Amino acid sequence: MLNLIERYDMTERNVLNVHRLVEIMKFGFAARTKVCDPAFVNSTEQIDEIATKDFAQTILPNITDDRTHPPEYYNPVFDVKVDHGTSHSSVVDKDGMAVALTSTVNLIFGSQVLDPETGILFNDEMDDFSTPGFPNAFGLWPSPYNYPEPGKRPLSSTSPTVIEHEDGSFYLSIGGSGGSRIFPAVFQVLLNLDWGLDVSAAIEYGRLHDQLYPAWVDADDVYPKDILRGLEDRGHNVTVSDVNRVAAVIQAVMKEGDLISAASDSRKNGIAAGY
Repeated sequence: MLNLIERYDMTERNVLNVHRLVEIMKFGFAARTKVCDPAFVNSTEQIDEIATKDFAQTILPNITDDRTHPPEYYNPVFDVKVDHGTSHSSVVDKDGMAVALTSTVNLIFGSQVLDPETGILFNDEMDDFSTPGFPNAFGLWPSPYNYPEPGKRPLSSTSPTVIEHEDGSFYLSIGGSGGSRIFPAVFQVLLNLDWGLDVSAAIEYGRLHDQLYPAWVDADDVYPKDILRGLEDRGHNVTVSDVNRVAAVIQAVMKEGDLISAASDSRKNGIAAGY
């Protein structure tokens, strides 16, 4: 998605650029359908190519500025599941050593089973696999790449990320929770930073989400209405939702010069702390 977005002049947040953002997000989800545990495919080429400039170049001509398209236009081959049992921490110390850590039990309270001796909650990560022949509650069909097999890891949308300056010094640690919404939310926060917002405002700003299926753009109710109307004019099926609903939650810490700024998403009553 970053390889695609860099091809455009994204100096301002306007209808056209936000439309491009959503289209790139949809292609991102289509690319995600090719990802699985690399130990369970004969070749990892389909996974390795996604992050390349050449792959972005093959996608670029299919991004249309005047309209959006039905989900099948983006060539997805699987579904995605929403989870709510995830947390993320972004940390940096005085020396610029940084950590981005995402942990999860998958759905709410995981498997809802506690170990009787340790009190540890067991996860239900098996739900991250696709079940052959069965759609999930949202009518999404499973991915053939993500069927369960012995010893195989299920697909995840977690995206703990550390970004450096060109000289190798620390710039940003970021990540979040929210199932399939995680990496699009991280993507949008990065764009918000590039659009001149500070780290707190970049996280608090309204977000959009389009994962191909269901076929609509889920928009926070604080997102600029003129842009939402512009998306509708281009054929996007926009649904506006309460910004405080259970969705993606982002945490980030950023260093600019000697100043360290940290923010934790208020959507989950988060706070940033310094010691």
